[in-house]
Amino acid sequence: MSVAHLAGPTIQTDFEGLKRMAKEFHESLPALDHEGLESGMKAFGLAYLGCTFPDNMLGQANRLAGAPALLRIVTREYVARQIELDAGAGGAA
Repeated sequence: MSVAHLAGPTIQTDFEGLKRMAKEFHESLPALDHEGLESGMKAFGLAYLGCTFPDNMLGQANRLAGAPALLRIVTREYVARQIELDAGAGGAA
């Protein structure tokens, strides 16, 4: 049973869409407040769970390494921005 099956609602995308979402999240970070940061992370997480991959070697590599690497990067950026906001250095909370 896949993780996506257990998750319930997801955002359906492919790996290219997931990469675009990670880029958009990264680019919007400086302007995000707590609410926007939470919403962005939730959206990315749902897209991660709903991401589909072609049934070939590249698809398998992206499923096993590419997508998890993107999730780690987005999570790291999320935590760093959360710390900035909590410290008051990132603008209004």
